[in-house]
Amino acid sequence: MKKILFVLIGSLLLFNCKEPSLPQIAKQENHYNHQIFEENKLPPRATYFSFETAEISNKEESKRFINLNGEWKFNFVKDPKNRPTTFHNTHFDDSDWETIPVPANWEVEGYDYPIYLDERYPFDTAWPHAPEDYNPVGTYRKTIQLSEAFLSEDVIIHFAGAKSAMYLYINGRYVGYSQGSKTPAEFNISPYVKEGNNVFAIQMFRWSDASYLESQDFLRMSGIERDVYLYSQPKVYISDYHVYTNLDDSYSKGIFKGTVSINNTTNTVITREVKLDLLEGATPIVSSEKIVEVPIGSKVDVVFDNIIEKVKKWSAEEPNLYSLQIALEDLANPQNNQYIKRNVGFKSVEIKRSQVLFNGEPFYIKGVDRHETDPYTGHVVSKESMERDIKLMKQNNINAVRSSHYPNDPYWLELCDT
Repeated sequence: MKKILFVLIGSLLLFNCKEPSLPQIAKQENHYNHQIFEENKLPPRATYFSFETAEISNKEESKRFINLNGEWKFNFVKDPKNRPTTFHNTHFDDSDWETIPVPANWEVEGYDYPIYLDERYPFDTAWPHAPEDYNPVGTYRKTIQLSEAFLSEDVIIHFAGAKSAMYLYINGRYVGYSQGSKTPAEFNISPYVKEGNNVFAIQMFRWSDASYLESQDFLRMSGIERDVYLYSQPKVYISDYHVYTNLDDSYSKGIFKGTVSINNTTNTVITREVKLDLLEGATPIVSSEKIVEVPIGSKVDVVFDNIIEKVKKWSAEEPNLYSLQIALEDLANPQNNQYIKRNVGFKSVEIKRSQVLFNGEPFYIKGVDRHETDPYTGHVVSKESMERDIKLMKQNNINAVRSSHYPNDPYWLELCDT
């Protein structure tokens, strides 16, 4: 297997990523190896969900979405040597296991305890090694039924956040590994799933070598902290997009440009139509259509570049937003279509002559720090809790928030836009 070396954050830390393979059981040593931080994960991408029709805007309404939140079978041990080792087998007997809600922190559910520290580590350090005797392990199992229709497309599992190191198995086979608590982990599980019942099994370690990068001033907790779900996508699909919005030197025109990436995982050259629309309410501001030919097993980037006259600028006082709609259409087979909807705004932040300017004007930063911590649910923060936070901030004229110390839940970022 070939290894790819990265330099991360300008340091001399080296990691390796292995090419996808199908072992039955992982060696489960990755969380002790600072040269490995993932196996078989899909590349990171922008935050979006693609719908099968233009009329749908909520993923819970999509036929391409299956929610895996809820009760999972759960086993907990404090010493890794006592963890179950055959849990991934489809016929493993978990009848005496308890259940745990997902998402949830173990510590909130009565397993182990939260630890509060500032910069100190919650274990004896011997970098890059994680503790071996007291390093709690949570093991999850859940049986999911999948239909033939859902399996007609590629199937992806999405973990929005899991702490700290996670090994994933499906139907007795090792799928992959992830660490990085506050960023999503996605795996293409098409080779592992089948029509009917499928056994999903996860083994998670509280601490890993990644824990050395997560020593900040907050409560240390563990578990699956954000949503878990499946989604399906066509074999020719939007793999990512990037949008750049800014203001010109006069601060009156909007700069709107970016790329839409199309991947083809079939054995045929495929033709698709890419559509991009930017709307103010129901009024189109930008409309673009391009026919693209995507080679076998390749990616094509569709580029757009526009100037928006008399753009409505975004600010905390006037949060003007435009609706961005991206479509990938198969004119012969509409069941292969994809539609993405996101909001975008136009603003400028810069420093000139030692003065911070927002949309060309000096302004006061009235900010607060915010951790994703709930007094009752730990690091699992509900939409209602986020909405209360944003309302309190607006009531107190707050115009900036520091997302201490990690990428926040995407819903929080949407609230900050409005």
